[in-house]
Amino acid sequence: HIRTIEQYRLFIRDACARAGIATPMAHPIDLSVLFVNPSTPDLGNAYLALEQALDGSTLKAPGIVVDDGLIQKVTMSKFFPGPKKK
Repeated sequence: HIRTIEQYRLFIRDACARAGIATPMAHPIDLSVLFVNPSTPDLGNAYLALEQALDGSTLKAPGIVVDDGLIQKVTMSKFFPGPKKK
């Protein structure tokens, strides 16, 4: 959902600002991400939402990166803390 992706982008932009990371980035980056309690167990769907939130060509500018093609390497994993659901 577009609204969710927009909120995701705002959260990421705020986290970057707090960490002193200037956005939008216009240089190649390596990305390491840990999805905690993602809404999907599928890494492909979780990454697609992240990629859309990062990309300056998707939704309203500015993005986190000028173009998601600047992402050169991705390391990702998921973590579901707490008891297993049946």
